[in-house]
Amino acid sequence: MQEAQAAIEGYEAAARKAQQTRTVADLTSRLLAAEASGSLAQRARSGGRQSQTSQVTQPPVFHLLAGPNGAGKSTLYRALVKDKLISAHLTFVNADLYERDHLQHITDPEQRSKAARDWADALRTAKLARGESFVSETVFFPRVQAGLD
Repeated sequence: MQEAQAAIEGYEAAARKAQQTRTVADLTSRLLAAEASGSLAQRARSGGRQSQTSQVTQPPVFHLLAGPNGAGKSTLYRALVKDKLISAHLTFVNADLYERDHLQHITDPEQRSKAARDWADALRTAKLARGESFVSETVFFPRVQAGLD
């Protein structure tokens, strides 16, 4: 329950930060309506592809994988893509992978980690603002507890 509440709070914070014209409640209700109508299950069965005969536009989906470090979030993501439950075409926002692949030129580990977090925050905010579907992972570890704020 705490993870779900944290996910909702993170989603709401990103929406406010992006200054979206649609309210979080509107986006949430649209996502819940899509889930209730079975469109998420249908999309999972079709590998995330829209039916050739369907004229219905699906609302964006924010897939959030949350858990502590080492819990297997990236492994779960790969399994979901392999089983076609999440489309491989969706952007996977993962600060750890970005740090490993793109930020090794930053020698200070704390600065490198902060740069990766900032990149992930900015990308999630941009995707939410544009109404794009994507996948993201987080440890949901409050920065205050980590002494980062």
